Amino acid sequence: MARTLFTLLLILFSVSVLAAAENKVIVLYDSERHMLSAPPTFFSIEKYDVALVGKIEEQINQRLKYTGHKAKSEKQVEEWAKHKLQNDKELQVLLSQLEEAYTYTKPAMKYGLSKVPAVVYVDGENEYIVYGETNVRKALDKINAHRVSARP
Repeated sequence: MARTLFTLLLILFSVSVLAAAENKVIVLYDSERHMLSAPPTFFSIEKYDVALVGKIEEQINQRLKYTGHKAKSEKQVEEWAKHKLQNDKELQVLLSQLEEAYTYTKPAMKYGLSKVPAVVYVDGENEYIVYGETNVRKALDKINAHRVSARP
């Protein structure tokens, strides 16, 4: 009897851990305009700064700016740029960061987000989105209030 009870409790615990693992919070924001505040510590929060792509592209453009006066044709400038892309380690790091920054657009597409800031709470198969709130705790409070009022 004790063994059966222990097995039942273990199964219940496993199911609750799996359910909790499916819950996540995703925040998309623009660090040029928004400051995030009050991120709760009891959730794992995925934060995506949509301004990051522009910042990295600006740094890449600065590193690829041709300032020499020795090139006599556009082809020579292109060759200089290709050489720079292959040999400039910092530029290669920036290009890698740019590729990673573009992955930040995936949550926007996945959840159909149309503007930032946006806080998305995923609870299993349900998705709740709050736009315009940079205080993560307040956004989660709004979502929770909606979930409670929507219950039959």
